[in-house]
Amino acid sequence: TGTYYVTPHNIVPAVNLSRRQKRKQKQKQIPDAVFRSRRGNLLLDLATTGYSSEVAKAAVVASTKSGNISLNLLSGAKIRPRFDIEGNTRSGNVVLFIPSTFSGAIQLHTKTGDINFLPGIASEMRVVKSTDTEYLVLVGAQQPPGTDQAPVDFCRLRTRSGNVVIGVRGKDTYVRPAGLWQKLTGFLRSG
Repeated sequence: TGTYYVTPHNIVPAVNLSRRQKRKQKQKQIPDAVFRSRRGNLLLDLATTGYSSEVAKAAVVASTKSGNISLNLLSGAKIRPRFDIEGNTRSGNVVLFIPSTFSGAIQLHTKTGDINFLPGIASEMRVVKSTDTEYLVLVGAQQPPGTDQAPVDFCRLRTRSGNVVIGVRGKDTYVRPAGLWQKLTGFLRSG
């Protein structure tokens, strides 16, 4: 739980490597920030520091075995590095609020839960792929292929048995549904 400003580390450019070697090196990159929990919830407010001209993206991994993940991405100036977020939980809900400056792709996957788009993001997104268990959506202004590509944001959220909720920070609100014990104690108090 808390607010974190992530400073991406500089990657030394690879010179004279084959395409396969570059791909392997890219897969081995260490994230800039890692948040892990076994049985607890993760409530994170994330922002980036630095300049996108130096480092294009800040890689963040948030994972828990049995707990909810709530990510609130804070908007920054356009000169700040973009987000590269990965959120995983086995049994729990994943809630993501993106800033209005977010521009990129969001990949969502749940095995047995629902994927919910709050009204603020539903009006701003474009669905690229849609199945019962997976969505791929684009949010924000997208540049046509072939132009000088500016860095873009990317979020990958996965849960096995939980819901995924996506919204825009400042426009949407999410109220977590009451659990069994909250309903039971509320019923006993009112009765």
